[in-house]
Amino acid sequence: MKTTSTQNNFTAGEISPKSYGRFDLAKYANACKILLNWLIDQVGGALFRPGTQFVAAVKTSSKATRIIPFQVSTTQAYIVEIGDLYMRFYANQAQVVSGGGAVEITTPYTEAQIFDLNYAQENDVMYITHSSHKPRKLQRTSAVVFTLTEVPFVRGPFLDSNITATTITPSSDTGATTLTASTGIFVATHSGALWRVKSGVVRITSVSTAQIVIGTVQAEPDGSAGDLATGPAATTDWSEGAFSDYRGWPATVCFHEQRLFYAATTHQSQNIWGSYVGAYDSFDSGSDDADAVTFKVASLELNAIKWLISTPRALSIGTFGGTFSARGNAGIITPSDIDVKLDTNYGASALRPNTIGAYIYYVQRNLNRLRELGYSLELDGQDADDANLLADHILRDGTGAKDIAHQQAPNDRIWIVRNDGQIAVLTRNVKQDVVGWSRLSAGRDSRGSGVFESIAIIPQENEEDQVWVVVKRYINGGYVRYVEYFSDEDFVDDWDAIRLDSSLTLDNPVTMSAASTANPVVITFSGASFAEAQQIKIDNVVGMTQLNGNFYKVSAAGATTFRITDLDDNLIDGSNFDDYISGGEIRSMVTAISGLDHLEGETVSVAVDAGLPADQQTFTVVSGAINLIRRAAVVHAGLPYNGDLQLLKLSDGSAQGTGQTKKRKIYLSTVRVHRSLGLKIGVDEDNLDTVFFGNVNDPLGEPPAMITGDVAKHFKSGWSSDDEIFIRQSDPLPLNILCIVIKSEVSES
Repeated sequence: MKTTSTQNNFTAGEISPKSYGRFDLAKYANACKILLNWLIDQVGGALFRPGTQFVAAVKTSSKATRIIPFQVSTTQAYIVEIGDLYMRFYANQAQVVSGGGAVEITTPYTEAQIFDLNYAQENDVMYITHSSHKPRKLQRTSAVVFTLTEVPFVRGPFLDSNITATTITPSSDTGATTLTASTGIFVATHSGALWRVKSGVVRITSVSTAQIVIGTVQAEPDGSAGDLATGPAATTDWSEGAFSDYRGWPATVCFHEQRLFYAATTHQSQNIWGSYVGAYDSFDSGSDDADAVTFKVASLELNAIKWLISTPRALSIGTFGGTFSARGNAGIITPSDIDVKLDTNYGASALRPNTIGAYIYYVQRNLNRLRELGYSLELDGQDADDANLLADHILRDGTGAKDIAHQQAPNDRIWIVRNDGQIAVLTRNVKQDVVGWSRLSAGRDSRGSGVFESIAIIPQENEEDQVWVVVKRYINGGYVRYVEYFSDEDFVDDWDAIRLDSSLTLDNPVTMSAASTANPVVITFSGASFAEAQQIKIDNVVGMTQLNGNFYKVSAAGATTFRITDLDDNLIDGSNFDDYISGGEIRSMVTAISGLDHLEGETVSVAVDAGLPADQQTFTVVSGAINLIRRAAVVHAGLPYNGDLQLLKLSDGSAQGTGQTKKRKIYLSTVRVHRSLGLKIGVDEDNLDTVFFGNVNDPLGEPPAMITGDVAKHFKSGWSSDDEIFIRQSDPLPLNILCIVIKSEVSES
């Protein structure tokens, strides 16, 4: 029985081997067995992932390094490199430098602590927390000046008021003071802590004994001088500070309803402290609605708080035992109106959650599942769906999640770095029921695929969100860690598509300003110089489009003009060309590519002028350089990777029910593509044939046009119940698959 099968989208993504028997589900028809180094478009297509571009090596390649986003305005976003006791910065696809070196600031965070940092940002100030360190503020004061300072807490927060008979006697109610306790309540790690004594606050500067400390009375929130107002005399009216080296520091932080909320110290792992409204460093307490708030997430178990995140409905709280919501019954949270309710019993890991629309995405405490937390109409409350129900392998096979980030444009995606160095990517659109996973592996060096270790995503005005990574690679006999970013998925000119990792691009266009419709054509330009007989390529001319995409030689070279000839030195007659209107880019054709020192000794692949080199695809980097066999205008050079896409077994074609277990002969597959160039296809990984897309380069070296449309492949396969369509892109060229149509014959025997 002959049949035609279609896979018209890939929105269910790669599913787990445990789900291969669920061909009764509608999603089965949109799923894949393997989706490695592909991204799913919300519209449904599968895109061979863009490559990464090299920016810089981290400060210390032998140590783990993390990156986080730091957005200081709607038009300026930074990437922060956090390593052992330092931070460095990146902006505009480059490292921030000053005075010839990388801009760097000192931090207290060790290599072992950097992945435990939490942060919250408002405007150009980022608050950073770690349970072993006093919270700090990261601020940018100029394009190349950054500061990291301790948060100057004002009036708290404090633990519960003293209920014992222990008294504290200050030597002075103002200024410098010595506090003497009637019993031993102080320890050495109280140095730096705040202590409320009656109506004032003392910052302890040193601890003399268990009963005596020295400190300074703090100013009031309005700036007036502080006064303990004890007499000075002994008083039992005192409170110990909630934050200190002794009690611990908050592990997580979040902005919500114009307050800054901290949570989870070592000794108070279920407590949450909210600042005074609009004054994020002040914890001045009282009964007014704007005063600081303190509350506890009460539960039957000791559920340490792992994260806080603000939503329009409530302050959402992730704990080891489940998720909670905190809100005010009459509206916002106030000191007298706080309601904390359990939402779900799916415990959370400490990885920072992300939001897509009204949903929160958090990694479950076992690090193997991503939960989608949102309102359920059926439950009339919050529910946490399993976002990898059909793909339960996607995090587990990588021994769990390590880092996470959200991309909003061009598609809503959650990117998760796995502990094994791959990235699992969830493309999600709730309204369209798009929930598909794919996996990314880093480009191949001399020891195999690199290892992704950290990820951060920053927005760009009027452009795609930019995905940055830290990648561990084995280069020139040793391990290195590089900061890189993914190139754009969409590209304007064909030659802009980058499908190589840790890549660099040679592309130095010179701007045209005029071209004559004469014999010969005279080109006018600015900002560069050209040598006699130099080979060039011209593109993006408006009007005189006959020039676009062609290779020429320079003749009669001048300071701002030259004539053009063909490659055989014949002058170009432009008498019948259309009139020049505007635009135009002139690129020199070269063979020597330098600047690849970061890939020294490695075998790299190249893509040239939107195609492949006519004579050679791989080169060994020597002294930071490679030499092409033939001249090129735009060259991408970097580490290669394969894109593997394998479909699931076909179910149709049998009059007896399912065609799943029947012998099948696949004889034709048609792949509909968009702006693509090259693919290999077969019925298994070991038997792949190249689908004809035209010559990769014509005899003159000009690249072929990319294809948008249908490309077909006839198979010479026999009868089998095991065949599954396998597609691979092994060339560094774009491939965007929209659908696949498969013709086969099914045997009922």
